[in-house]
Amino acid sequence: VLVRDVQEGPGREAGLMRGDVILSVDNQEVTGVDQFRSLVKDLEPGKAVPVLVQRRGAPVFLALRVPE
Repeated sequence: VLVRDVQEGPGREAGLMRGDVILSVDNQEVTGVDQFRSLVKDLEPGKAVPVLVQRRGAPVFLALRVPE
């Protein structure tokens, strides 16, 4: 999933940037936008989860804290 814009919230706080490609969330591969939304919706509030992105051709792990 290509990140086109990052608004205020957990994604920005985790360091997500425009142009990043989200590859996995909480160690689950992201295969499309609908599946990404489903993964995020089911995350446990208050938990920090790993997010793997591809940034400028290199993999980068971010820690995303799910809002309570």
